[in-house]
Amino acid sequence: MKWNNIMVLSLVFLLPICFFAESARCDDLVVGDNPLQIALSYNSQGCYEKEFQVGDQKLAGISGTAWLVETDHGLVTPDRGKVRLLETSPPARQKASFAGENEAFEWILSYETAGKGRIIKQLSIVARQDLVVQRVTLFDAQIETEPLVSRTGLSDIAAFFRQGKSGMFASLDFPYSAITAADANVRIEYPPFVKIKSAEKYICHSLTLGATELAGRERYGFDDGEVAAMDAYIQERYSPRFERPLFISCSINNRYTMPRGDVVFYTMKDHPSLGFHIDLLEDDLDLAQQLGMEYYHVFPGPFDSVPGDPEPQVVDEFMQAAKQHGVRVGDYSGTSMVFCPHYNEYRNTLESFSQGKITPADVCFGNPKFIKFYKDTVVGTDRRYGFELHCLDFLNIHECNAADHGHPAGRDSIYSQVRGLIEILTAINDVSPNMMTWSNSGNWGEFVPKIAWTNPNLYLADPYMALPWQGLNMTR
Repeated sequence: MKWNNIMVLSLVFLLPICFFAESARCDDLVVGDNPLQIALSYNSQGCYEKEFQVGDQKLAGISGTAWLVETDHGLVTPDRGKVRLLETSPPARQKASFAGENEAFEWILSYETAGKGRIIKQLSIVARQDLVVQRVTLFDAQIETEPLVSRTGLSDIAAFFRQGKSGMFASLDFPYSAITAADANVRIEYPPFVKIKSAEKYICHSLTLGATELAGRERYGFDDGEVAAMDAYIQERYSPRFERPLFISCSINNRYTMPRGDVVFYTMKDHPSLGFHIDLLEDDLDLAQQLGMEYYHVFPGPFDSVPGDPEPQVVDEFMQAAKQHGVRVGDYSGTSMVFCPHYNEYRNTLESFSQGKITPADVCFGNPKFIKFYKDTVVGTDRRYGFELHCLDFLNIHECNAADHGHPAGRDSIYSQVRGLIEILTAINDVSPNMMTWSNSGNWGEFVPKIAWTNPNLYLADPYMALPWQGLNMTR
């Protein structure tokens, strides 16, 4: 039986619990603040999102089950097993949580107001047997009118519901999600394909619901009020990595770019007349300090280097000079290409660099083997020298059908690759509280705007950066 058929059947059997069965009385409670409220119905057998209200306006025709989880043992919904209310926060109803259990796992579902007009929804499960969590649906609603969906070619960003001058958005708190709207039903889901053992806990990605106040003016198909609500959500959902102004420039590195065949000299290191000349590099550090530039990208990176070039003592000497000037220094990697054609003058290959442990067939950010190799190489180098800047160039995430990468084939592999990329970015960021990761060319725009939660500096001026959601103010 296909997934869509399973979902439809589950709703058919879930709805009668609260509305048609006289023997199963439901309790109601409301979570939220004045801008956004959710009316929830629950009893010992299920939990249901009965109604959504923005201000004084009820959003007609939007209601549904609280969650769906597809495992290798079958589809699980809140109506399978016992459900109980754990806690609320009367009288304002700022939060509420429910607990339940079924033959597959125990679960806790929470709703909490976080910011004006926004509610965060979180599901966690504890397995009662070994499971593969194949798909998690955190918004599964019956609708009268299809929402407007913001999406790129590889990922869906948010669903927008409109009624008069009021509206609501629903968005998974992760740079990848799948949003489907068909047959009077809308779902927001993702395919983790994560294995969990009995008694192990899995915390699902959270989902945010936010109120929108429609302004009646549209840009690129989205109302200015929807843009403002999403803008606030992106800036406030997670704390910003840096709570200070930053001035960043790479232009002083590129002041003399000299092609030689297919090699382009971008850095002070491979400039043919400079070659890591410390005195001349210190002149640049003086300039950066005078201009208030905090970061300076000078080194190619671990994948393009060879033993003895650069000499560790040369890097250490330069790092001492950079610290004296108050400038943070870092390096570079080629992301999906691994090696940068601009820097790889020694013609390193995966086989030569990894001593045969990694091959081109392993390159995929959904492949744990490749993730570990990439993460260990970059993080190890950054820790060794005290680097606090790392550029990631040439990202090329696409559908992958490799059978030995540990992810599902086709479209669902995109989520696994984004998750692996986030793991690498997180590991690099953890090197230092002042670490700045920044993305250069490639298809980073497919995962804007939420990729900014982990990768705070996007090279939006790059010609490859052509796919962000244009309604969002990219300068923020």
